[in-house]
Amino acid sequence: MDAPTQYPERPVTDGVNAGAGNGAPDLDEEDLLRLGSYMPVLKFVASLPNATNATRQYVRQLAARQAV
Repeated sequence: MDAPTQYPERPVTDGVNAGAGNGAPDLDEEDLLRLGSYMPVLKFVASLPNATNATRQYVRQLAARQAV
């Protein structure tokens, strides 16, 4: 953890949909099919009282993409 970065030219937010850098990669059809088998568990986790709004939103977005 205390080693210098191996990628000094990349911002810390590279790979997420916020801040500088490239955003997160979009899911393709194969990814969506693979995630389909996990949807019951993901929906359960999203329904828990201590689930974050971000978790609930992400599961809703995945479910919507699966329905297409």
